[in-house]
Amino acid sequence: MLPFVVVEFLDSWTVDIIPRNWLTGPEEEECHWPPSSTVNVDRCVREGRDPQEDWTKFQVRVLGKAVNGKAARTKLRKAEVTSDLQTYKEPERAKRKKSKTNHVIQS
Repeated sequence: MLPFVVVEFLDSWTVDIIPRNWLTGPEEEECHWPPSSTVNVDRCVREGRDPQEDWTKFQVRVLGKAVNGKAARTKLRKAEVTSDLQTYKEPERAKRKKSKTNHVIQS
C-alpha cells in the first residue's frame, strides 16, 4: 500500500498531500483533516499520524498515490497545474529509433 496520497478537496478546489490512513469511505472519497496550525498539519502528514475524533471530514478526489514524500511532492506540483495524475507516469528514457537497412544488390 502506498503511504502518501495527493487529493483534491472538492469544496475548495485545492490539492494537498495526505497520509493514506486519513482516507475513509468505501471509495476513499472522504479524508480526515486535523484542526491545527499549518506547521502541526505538516508534522501530522510527515509522521502519518492516525486521525482523531475531533478532526474534520472533507470530500476529496484521489489524484495520485506515492511511495514517499518526494514522489508525492512531485505529483502535488503537477496537480497544481493539472488534475490528471491517475494517468501520470514518471518520464521514461527515450528509446532510439532503429532505421531499416537498405540492401544493395550488385550484379
